[in-house]
Amino acid sequence: MASEFSKNIIYKHTMTKINKILIERGLTQTDLFNLIQLSGKNIGKDRISRFVSGRQTNMHIDTIKVFANSLGVTIDEIVD
Repeated sequence: MASEFSKNIIYKHTMTKINKILIERGLTQTDLFNLIQLSGKNIGKDRISRFVSGRQTNMHIDTIKVFANSLGVTIDEIVD
């Protein structure tokens, strides 16, 4: 069984750039959803969750731009 220390190392290693930004800013995925809605775009919470968690890595550039613009960052800052 993995120790708590090794679990933390694995978790930190697999954390996506966008997830790090959300944590640093104290934002949740729901907050990101709301920011995207405010921009007039519509991305479902399930897609946001998959992208933030790293489960979905092949996104259309327009979708990635929506994430970046909603957070006020560049594409390079959120794409691994």
